[in-house]
Amino acid sequence: NSNASVNTTPGDTTYVSIRASERIMATEFNAVSDQRNKEVYADVNEDLKTKYSSINIVKFIQKNDISPRKNIGVLAQEVENIFPDAVGKTTDYVGNIFSIPVSIEKLENNKYKLTLQKAHDLIPIDSVRIYYKLNDVAKYSDFSINEIIDDNTFTINSSEDMTNECVVYGKKVEDFRIVNYQYINSLTIKMVQELIQENDYLKNKLQEKDEQIQQILARLSALEGN
Repeated sequence: NSNASVNTTPGDTTYVSIRASERIMATEFNAVSDQRNKEVYADVNEDLKTKYSSINIVKFIQKNDISPRKNIGVLAQEVENIFPDAVGKTTDYVGNIFSIPVSIEKLENNKYKLTLQKAHDLIPIDSVRIYYKLNDVAKYSDFSINEIIDDNTFTINSSEDMTNECVVYGKKVEDFRIVNYQYINSLTIKMVQELIQENDYLKNKLQEKDEQIQQILARLSALEGN
């Protein structure tokens, strides 16, 4: 969708050309990176070792995975605290509810009342995403909240039949975080360069110490010979 906007840096809005809800597989990925298209305004000079040490790498499962798969990665909110420019914000739905209704009641005028096992944390101005089956085909739709009955119950209007089993996924938010892994990977290259320099320095110092030790041993051996 070429019209989907994403805030990648504070005050900046870019556009998403491809948005996928599942994995993307290819033999190769290429990024536009020609020097002639870039105006370099500064080198990267940061305490990357300390900052990288503050990032937690976690094991997780995506809440909206029909077949949950174990994964590993970072949490955008944590990365944002350390590298703010590496995290953007967009409008999307978060899986903060992810609950199968215990009851779905069809009311008049295409209104449906859904009661959940857990509190939904919705308010009347919210929009909610619901996964359901239509003619044995899994799909989802986004609905504006019609009315909040209580902490576990709300109503929506739908032209589709919502009486079949469904999953209430979560609500729409304006600050859905996304991580720019190109930003992170570029910093990783910089940190590896620094570690190589530090390693070379330590190797040279170690070699100097080794040479000094050999000189001392040679002197001791000469003294013992006398």
